[in-house]
Amino acid sequence: MYTDSGTNPRVQTFDLRRWDAGTGAWVTFASPADGIGHDLTVTGFGDVTTSRLRVALTGRKPTEVYTPTLTEIAVYRTGA
Repeated sequence: MYTDSGTNPRVQTFDLRRWDAGTGAWVTFASPADGIGHDLTVTGFGDVTTSRLRVALTGRKPTEVYTPTLTEIAVYRTGA
């Protein structure tokens, strides 16, 4: 995840959510609280299989007055 060019990171907390087709609801599987910065990699949440992925920006850094933004996300599989 990256910040806008030339700006400070603005997001402190966010949720990663997967779609559960069986219940028709979003399920949170990771809630990092270390902020979003340049080249952030979120790992350690185990295997996740889904047809939809949602990133919910849930908290702004207390020093920021501007609206949080997200310009890019990449999802990939590691390991075997």
